Amino acid sequence: MKLSVIIPAYNAEENITQCIDSVLVQKFKDIEVVIVNDGSNDKTKVIVENIIKNDARIKLISQENSGPTIARRVGYLKSSGEYCIFLDSDDFWDENFLEETMPLLEESYYDLIMFKYKRITDKGVVTYRQPNFFEGVSEFDSDKDEIISEIASGYNLNNLVTKIIKREMLSEKNPYLGEENLDNGEDLVEVLNLIEKARKIYFLDRDFYNYRISENSRSTSFNKNFYKNLNTVRTKVRDFIIKNSVNVDKNLKSLQINYLIQLCNYLLKLVNNEANIGVIEFIGKDINKSLIYQESIIRFSDLRLKYQIILFLFNHKYYKKLKLISKLKGLRVSN
Repeated sequence: MKLSVIIPAYNAEENITQCIDSVLVQKFKDIEVVIVNDGSNDKTKVIVENIIKNDARIKLISQENSGPTIARRVGYLKSSGEYCIFLDSDDFWDENFLEETMPLLEESYYDLIMFKYKRITDKGVVTYRQPNFFEGVSEFDSDKDEIISEIASGYNLNNLVTKIIKREMLSEKNPYLGEENLDNGEDLVEVLNLIEKARKIYFLDRDFYNYRISENSRSTSFNKNFYKNLNTVRTKVRDFIIKNSVNVDKNLKSLQINYLIQLCNYLLKLVNNEANIGVIEFIGKDINKSLIYQESIIRFSDLRLKYQIILFLFNHKYYKKLKLISKLKGLRVSN
């Protein structure tokens, strides 16, 4: 078996058929599809059982609700492919995805193949396409600094679902495959591990993955855990850069600026809801204990003016003023 496609599914009745069909329609056929029904209480299981009747390559595993990270791990442990790939049940692939990627694994030995995604609405409208962030480069081996620079400065490589992964990279002894105690950023933690271990990586400048943006899905809870996860994950990126980067100072600076911008984005989202005042006050008291924050705030003068204003108001506990400026168009921070 060349490729295992692992799909964690929770209450996915609206989109699971399109998700699975996008896999089965691929011209590359040497695959298995492992679907982990993660305690769904809708028709997800019934829909998958009906699809299985027509294709023996699909395997269904049902378990009590444990979250997507554990569902992925269960799917991986029940799979047998030489390579693995994860697919979220809300999403789907382009029809030519495997036809264009799998031959690369026959031509050369790669531990990891990376590609891009596009955001798409329920009506099929593409709202965002990732840029080409590796100009003229497609292969990486011992020198991975361009990859590290991209991770330090942005979010383009954070997703686990845009990676075809050599099975041995995700062994049972692997301490990651997501971290159960992270609500946000667990994908990036695993991506760091994969990039560090990979001997040879291929980047394909194609957005085969369709990331569905729906009003009923992927809502983010901006609470204390989000703040703690932000610090935890960015600290892991910091340690990764120090250990693996050639241009440590340059990449740490990029990470620190990126962290402060993400913190500003988070704060603006918080202040727009009165129910979050307790979270804001907690962060105000706790943040000076954060090593990643203390190391990053030295980049204050490198930020654009709008971010400087946000951090100034936050650090001086002017939360009401922060709420007022969050409504000004010029000070809105986008994801």
